[in-house]
Amino acid sequence: MASREHADEQDELARYLAALERDACYRVVRPLSPEGEAPSGPNAQPAATELVMFEGANGGELGPFVRKRLARAEGVGAAYETLFELQRAGMRFVHLPRIIDCYKTEDALVVVSEYVEGATLAALVSADGGGTAFARALFPEVCDAVSELHGLIDPPLIHRDVKPANIIISNRSDGVSATLIDFGIARRYRAGEGADTVRFGTRAYAPPEQFGFGQTSVRSDVYALGMVLLFCLTGTEPEGLPAADALAARGVAPVLAEVVLKAAAFDPAARYASADALKQAFLAATDASRDAESAPRAQATPAVTSAAPAPVAAPSRAATPAPTAPGATVDLPPAPVPRETPAPALPRRPRAPWRTWLRNGALVLVAIAFFWQACISTVEPDGSLAQEPFWYNFCIIWLVTYPIILGALYLMLDRRPFERFAPALARRTRRQDAKAIAIYLGIAVLAIVVASIVLPV
Repeated sequence: MASREHADEQDELARYLAALERDACYRVVRPLSPEGEAPSGPNAQPAATELVMFEGANGGELGPFVRKRLARAEGVGAAYETLFELQRAGMRFVHLPRIIDCYKTEDALVVVSEYVEGATLAALVSADGGGTAFARALFPEVCDAVSELHGLIDPPLIHRDVKPANIIISNRSDGVSATLIDFGIARRYRAGEGADTVRFGTRAYAPPEQFGFGQTSVRSDVYALGMVLLFCLTGTEPEGLPAADALAARGVAPVLAEVVLKAAAFDPAARYASADALKQAFLAATDASRDAESAPRAQATPAVTSAAPAPVAAPSRAATPAPTAPGATVDLPPAPVPRETPAPALPRRPRAPWRTWLRNGALVLVAIAFFWQACISTVEPDGSLAQEPFWYNFCIIWLVTYPIILGALYLMLDRRPFERFAPALARRTRRQDAKAIAIYLGIAVLAIVVASIVLPV
């Protein structure tokens, strides 16, 4: 047994020394932008990402490559090792970068991957402003990239940080291509788990379950894709759960708004089952939107004579070039013709089930009952409080006891109804709220203790 442990230690030492030697073979060209680098949890440190060249013994160079260092203490980066093993087994990816090397040092997981020429989706939208035509040209490719990741192995890999900064758009001979990057917080789906052990992600694009409402799954990435679609359509960063009236105010076509609302539903079961299903729904919606826009124009075209109608000039199909970025340009189709008829009302988000309202209503009634009891106890204290001054009883009841009860009832509420009128509250986790309540109670108790020392009791 001792000899076996010694051999394992020797193997570990050999791997560590080999990692040091490999590290020394790379020359740093420049650090890459930290934008889009996960993890982004409360205690996480941004990953160190560099553009590097591999230097051979004869002085020759290969590259460029992207080298990322992920702190092993954070427990992230396992997806890179999975992708590396799949590639070594012969698998090739279309929308994922090739992993050149993957090794561990004493405190970091080091990943070397190919450098993908192009511009991030975030940069393109920032320069162009987005729109329906923009989304039609690029969003299906983004869905294909996420579908490829989900389809690699079973159970699937969940990216958990799909956002515009993690999507590279490149030109190719037959059009544009989307490459999904940054798998630092990606993980495999684990059947039977109630919630993720570690919660990361970018708040504007991460689904509610990623912040404590449940375990992330394929539908979690579908939620993020829905928010990416919203970003492409409007050109602005999402803020909370999308609502029908907000999408209408931003000029999103009703059929496209319906796709966004379904993809970004609060309940994972209400979302599209896969990234490909979202893609097909989006393509069908853009076709329907295009047909709806062309119908009023066709009806409004006048005829020159009863026998021969005047020819209608075809709309220009000249491509509108997207803003260029180093190494890539993207040609986009023209913007659609403005709608000539009033848009129908957008579909409303599904209401929370009646059981939710029943449960929340019961909790509210309990809160009212305790409120009434607190009022009685303040006016007619009993027990030990009967011997205390009024100010002390008031503080104990209204600053400590009732807030404890009210806080406990609030933590038991179903948050789904909040998403319509208070999306910020709906996105908060119970742990965050419990922490806030605990901080308040600590301050209240401390204030009462100080007051009891200063004032007569």
